[in-house]
Amino acid sequence: MTAAVCGVGDIVAVPTGVGRRALVTAGAVLIVLGLGHVPLPVDGRVLGISAGQARMISAGALGVMPFIWWYLAVEWGLLIVPPWRRLRHGSRAERETVTRVAWGLGALSSVVQAYGITTYLRGLRLPGVPGAALADGDIFLTGALLVGGALVSAALAILVERRGLGNGWAVLMLAVALEELVAVWFGFARREVPGLPLAVAGQALIVLGVARWLRRPIEVSPGEVVPRITLPTCGAVPLSLAAWMLTVSATLAGYVPALAPLQEALRPGSLLYQKAFLVVAALLAVVLVAVFSAPSAVARSWEQLAGTGLAEAGQVARQELSRANQRSVLFVVALAVLPILASEMGIPLAVSAGGLATVALAAAVVLDLIADVHTYSGPTPLAALRPLHRVHAVEPALAALRQAGIPATARSLHVRSIFHFFAPYAPVELLVPAECAEQATAVVEPILADGATASSGLAAT
Repeated sequence: MTAAVCGVGDIVAVPTGVGRRALVTAGAVLIVLGLGHVPLPVDGRVLGISAGQARMISAGALGVMPFIWWYLAVEWGLLIVPPWRRLRHGSRAERETVTRVAWGLGALSSVVQAYGITTYLRGLRLPGVPGAALADGDIFLTGALLVGGALVSAALAILVERRGLGNGWAVLMLAVALEELVAVWFGFARREVPGLPLAVAGQALIVLGVARWLRRPIEVSPGEVVPRITLPTCGAVPLSLAAWMLTVSATLAGYVPALAPLQEALRPGSLLYQKAFLVVAALLAVVLVAVFSAPSAVARSWEQLAGTGLAEAGQVARQELSRANQRSVLFVVALAVLPILASEMGIPLAVSAGGLATVALAAAVVLDLIADVHTYSGPTPLAALRPLHRVHAVEPALAALRQAGIPATARSLHVRSIFHFFAPYAPVELLVPAECAEQATAVVEPILADGATASSGLAAT
């Protein structure tokens, strides 16, 4: 069922019907996984590719990543160039223009990457193996498969975002990551690695535990306004950044002979690497809770609620934020310490230290899928308000709508809260009954407009 809502540019009709949306999402996942089994005409012996790495030489090799990187690059551009900053929290039309730019650059990037890969493979030879990794006659076919796979993956991500369940980009990235994880587990099983059943069960429990921790309260009493903070306030970004920083440090150390021992010590999987990862991730978490959820910005969002019955909304929000920040840092530390515990207990950990953010992403995707199933199961026609790119503004907006007696839900909130600024491909959409859309826009506009004009840093996400 589709609602037709006109007259307000930031409002769009939202197709409902959970069954159809589930089929769209499942179909997209199967197609993207299938692309990983369409081989390129490449000699894998020259590349040293094993069976478990088949996706690296398949039509799914690029996947959605060229588009993800350009989403982020464009967002950085909007942040750095002052005249463009207003577009980060502008109208739906302005954000759609920004999104189309990212799509176009992503498509161009996939062509450039395909050209670079084919050129590299054409000249790659291995002693004892006749011929190059890629024959001259297969260059066009290889490039076409790489570009085609990337474009199909991106189109499916957009389709899922608009007509499916969950955020399409996150769902498809997670599907590929899980396929690779299963391949690692099968590799452990073939080698009869001890402790494998415990490792598989433990990692499943970790995902469930993270999901339980991230889950937001579903309902409060009508009219009740209590400042609530979306967790984690630093996201899982400290985990990804810590792994990247250590990798860069080890790589740079390789160019300095005197630092060669450091490069070996920071080898992923070593005990020193794991301890350094824990320390760096914890420090980054302390910094990023303030960057993504600046106390002044959070308090200002809550203070926009007029007549809430909560006279000191801003002050209470700051207190809640302080507690949320502490929990968020502990969340990062708890995940970062897992590789050390697994190493000490002799348990094989299929997820690398840098891949721990994927654990949090898995939990977030599952929670968003469950929320979407609940949202789209009802018969009420829905409409989406202006997309939000600031996690800390979502709860005040929902509180304002509750106070006005308008039922609302936030789509893709869990995925966005995992990566904050680093997930511009996952805006949070407020879904309301179509008949209340214009009223809802008037209710939340003061909160959204204040954040768009008063904050220009990363905290504005």
